[in-house]
Amino acid sequence: MYTWFEQSLFVFQWLCVILVLHISLWFVLKRWVCEYAYPLSYPVSLLLFGIISWWFGIFHLPIWISAFPFLLALGFIIGTGSVRFDEIRRELVWDLIFLGFFCAMLITRIKSSAIFAHESFLDMGIIASVMRNPVVPPLDPHFSGGYLDLYYYFSHWIFGALGITTQIPSTIVYNLILPTVLGLAAVSCYAIGRLIFPRFPSLLLLILVIPRPSFFAGLLSGGTIGFIDILEKSVQIIPGTGNNYPYYDLLWGLPHPHINALFIQVLLIFLILLIFLKWDELGFTGRRVILVLMGLTAGFLFLVNSWDAFFFYPLLLVITIILLFRIVSPSSGSSGFCHIYDPNFQSILLMGIAASVIIIPYAVQMHTRALSGIGVVQASSDLIPFLLVHGWYLIIFYLYLLGDIRKKPYFLCLGLVPAIFGYFGVAVMLIPFVYLVLKKDHNIYDYLAGYSIFIIIFTELFYLQEMVDPLSRYNTVFKFGAAAWPVIWVSAFGMVSFAVSDRFSHLASLRQKSIAGFGLSVFICLMLILAPVEPYFPVITLDGAEYLEVYQPDDSQIIEILNADNTATGIVEAAGDYDYHARIASFTGIPAIIGWPSVQMQWGRNEEEISRRVSDVERVYRDPSVTREVMDRYTSSHLVVGKLELLKYQNISINSYGLEPQYMGDSSKLIRKMNVVR
Repeated sequence: MYTWFEQSLFVFQWLCVILVLHISLWFVLKRWVCEYAYPLSYPVSLLLFGIISWWFGIFHLPIWISAFPFLLALGFIIGTGSVRFDEIRRELVWDLIFLGFFCAMLITRIKSSAIFAHESFLDMGIIASVMRNPVVPPLDPHFSGGYLDLYYYFSHWIFGALGITTQIPSTIVYNLILPTVLGLAAVSCYAIGRLIFPRFPSLLLLILVIPRPSFFAGLLSGGTIGFIDILEKSVQIIPGTGNNYPYYDLLWGLPHPHINALFIQVLLIFLILLIFLKWDELGFTGRRVILVLMGLTAGFLFLVNSWDAFFFYPLLLVITIILLFRIVSPSSGSSGFCHIYDPNFQSILLMGIAASVIIIPYAVQMHTRALSGIGVVQASSDLIPFLLVHGWYLIIFYLYLLGDIRKKPYFLCLGLVPAIFGYFGVAVMLIPFVYLVLKKDHNIYDYLAGYSIFIIIFTELFYLQEMVDPLSRYNTVFKFGAAAWPVIWVSAFGMVSFAVSDRFSHLASLRQKSIAGFGLSVFICLMLILAPVEPYFPVITLDGAEYLEVYQPDDSQIIEILNADNTATGIVEAAGDYDYHARIASFTGIPAIIGWPSVQMQWGRNEEEISRRVSDVERVYRDPSVTREVMDRYTSSHLVVGKLELLKYQNISINSYGLEPQYMGDSSKLIRKMNVVR
């Protein structure tokens, strides 16, 4: 158990390192993109720290020295007298936004910190594995002898490396991830607001907490159903799909790749808008820097959540084509090939090169085998549930296009075609898509909205087949929808800003806007803090394993012993899916023979090998003649006999030859192989 003073110190250390990374990069960036350097340096510095530490992991160098390049840059800046505190004071609003949203999410995590149930053990295991043995690719804590080269682990690596650098326990790092993600996302959302809604930039922060209409429908008709149940049903209102959104994921509390990627998604959108809206203002060097950052960010997005590549990479291709048309002079009369010598054209090529530099080394060591093809949706979404998922921004799109619809109402008939075949969701999305395409003058919001609508239509017609369940479109709708959320809302807010920019310029003074922005930020933070999150275990702490001291004290002792034992190479514990299985491996990062078999199958591991491991674990507990043989085969140094094993295997019989007890509790014991070098 860590005292509140120790936990506060951990948070302080965490924030100090993030601040050092951020400030050091800011002083570098502000030379080229001065006005936008401060919000950019917050997320970009953490991503750069992550990739530097990743390369250090490849060469087996100490991870904590990944902060040295940033410290050297900061030391040089201070030494040359470039630090001006009045400059930092002028940028204080960005720090307040980051810290405000960080603290709001931190309080929410403290109320529900226990690492238990759903996929929390999966995320915890990866973080613990990275922090215990930071090699590339990391060891799979749920598959002894295997590596995480089947799963996009990079977001866990970033925060694990930050945990190593700050010397913070992995069970506390777990609960610091979402506050950091939210704080970084809030900074980029506010930066987007400065670009597209300069009168009220704080409105863009609503992207992080806007619930779907299905949530309000649940509140109005929920009766005695609890808040969390309503929240969960709001993403499952369309059968066979998942329609997650940030507010749900943040309160759900799992630092899973799709929600960890949120701050990178918003950063990429900010960079796209920045290059479009401030092309001339940035100047040649500024444009080149932003395009390189776009490439790097796109590369990091693939590393953090590979599903996002299916959504964002085609979008970047569209953006690149539009940019290429911008730099081609229609009056020049020269051949298209001559434009390859245009410096702006070469800058756009740098974006692709930057992305490749990040992606290729990572992709080479990945062996993902989860997808098997493309399927056709046989049963499309019903109209009412579809509207309860997508209704808010559909209303904005239809209002935005109302003038065009009045001029050419006959194009509404195109929606009848998919409706006749039962694809009602396609019908209501196809109409705004058609009118966006037919618009005479397009802006960046039209492009973003049109692309997002196209992707949603795609998920209503097709899905990516997964090897484990080739008939399910759940993950396609879930992952594409999560990626589309910030893009589609930014486009919706952009449309609103575009429509009202000249009408309400007199509404607010600078002071009134500041008060309104502060009030909205406080309101959003309170939405997170005061949400009635129902903890699995009522323990108020930042340590995700502290509940074990009360509810599973023997397991807590075993985990503490193993975390301090640098000789441990593997664990034998009960095999099974979800619930409390793989708890020791997850909290220590020491690989179990097999953790969650169904997840390993989803990742594409050999089914026969998985079944054999499940059988071998059962034989260890029931057949004393194979105890040592199986442990040697999987290089397992420790064997756990706890309540879960007794419940699952009942009549346990173990050959104690060559083994010795390392811990004997009231209902559990930890057994160690005697020939382990210590």
